[in-house]
Amino acid sequence: MNRICQVGYLCHFWGNLGDSNNNEAKAAAIYFKALFGKNFSRKVQIFEDSKMGTINAALNYGYAIVRGIITRSLCVSGLNPALGFNHKNQFNAFNLADDLIEPYRIFVDSVVVQMVEVGELEESLSLQNRAKLVDILQSAVIVENKLYPLTRAGVVSAQSVVKCLEIENLKLKLPLFCEEKSNGRKIYESVSDV
Repeated sequence: MNRICQVGYLCHFWGNLGDSNNNEAKAAAIYFKALFGKNFSRKVQIFEDSKMGTINAALNYGYAIVRGIITRSLCVSGLNPALGFNHKNQFNAFNLADDLIEPYRIFVDSVVVQMVEVGELEESLSLQNRAKLVDILQSAVIVENKLYPLTRAGVVSAQSVVKCLEIENLKLKLPLFCEEKSNGRKIYESVSDV
């Protein structure tokens, strides 16, 4: 199988390229309204609406942390994070990282929802809020029925991208969110897991 077919096979996992009907954005709007209420919008900034803006700031902060881990994992695995499959913006140095982060977003979403439910988010993103979002990196993540800290799960997923490009008929190793296990608890690997 040639390289182009392998890339096409890998792209299959991320759905159709070129979302011309903007279905991803439509689905995201429905998803976030279900999480944070019918009036919620990801476009609102803190200076426009402090509550909604703080939720967006928390989501953005958490996504940036996870995006950094994914980017580092891709680089360590020998991949160029600028060369994406679905994301192809010439001005984005992290297109591939933005492709791979999608299944990891729910880990950030779940922590932010929890913070909203217990009233931890105020009119601005506090140091305690940011520390809790950084703790996501040690959260339990299931990849192929094995628990990893999110930092290690990112490496496992990035390395699976490399394997999928090298060997045909392999599946990406992506995280599975399981509320009972992926509930923000910290997990540490043993030496045999590394």
